[in-house]
Amino acid sequence: FKKVAVLLETFSQEGRLVTLKFVTQDIQTGIESEISTDLGTYPLFWWIEPQWTKDEKSILIKGESKDGLKGIFQVDVQTGKVLPYMTPMKHTAWEWRYLQFSPDEETQYYVSQDGFESKQRIISRSVKTGDEKIIKEFDQWVDKLLLSPDGKTLAVQIQKTLWVLPADGTGEMKNLETFESVGGIPVGWSSDGNTIYVAKADSKKGLGIWSIFLK
Repeated sequence: FKKVAVLLETFSQEGRLVTLKFVTQDIQTGIESEISTDLGTYPLFWWIEPQWTKDEKSILIKGESKDGLKGIFQVDVQTGKVLPYMTPMKHTAWEWRYLQFSPDEETQYYVSQDGFESKQRIISRSVKTGDEKIIKEFDQWVDKLLLSPDGKTLAVQIQKTLWVLPADGTGEMKNLETFESVGGIPVGWSSDGNTIYVAKADSKKGLGIWSIFLK
C-alpha cells in the first residue's frame, strides 16, 4: 500500500452530472498529482468505488462516458487515459458493486442485483472464462464487501451487522457481533487476515480506525 486516491467533485453546468476528478498521493514522499477525466457521475454517490489495480498504475472507477456509456472504467494515473473495463451497465448503482480480485487475479468477487427490489447476490466470476457462481443471496442491502488477503474469506456488511463467510461459498456465515457495538464502515483487512479495520466518525475525536478481531 504505497498510494492513496482522493475523489474531487466538480459540478457541470446542468447541475446534475459531475466530472470525475481525483488526487493521488504517494504516502512515502507526500507528492500529489491531480487527474481529470472525461467521465461523469452524480454528486455524493457512494457507488463510484475507486479501486487501484494490482500494479498501482491504474484506478478502476465507475462512471459515465461522454456518449452515455455506463460502467467500470480503467484510468491510467500517469496519463489520465480512460479505457472501458466492464461496460455497458444499465444501472451502475446496482451492478458490479464492491469489485474485489483474488490474489492470483483469476477471480472477481462483487455484489449485483437485477432491480431495486431484487435479491442482493454475491458473485464470483472467472476472469478467463467469464463463468459466474452465486456465493450468497440476501434480501437486505449489502453495504460493503471485502476479500481477505489470502482470498479465502469475504467480509460482508449488512446494515449494522458484519459477517464473514468462505469465498468459495461452501461454509456457514459467522456474525462478528463486536461490530454491532462499534459500527462504522469496514475499510480493509490486516495482512494476516485475522483483523478487519473499520472507519468510524466520532463527533469529539473525528475519524478513527477500529480493529475487529476474528479470533
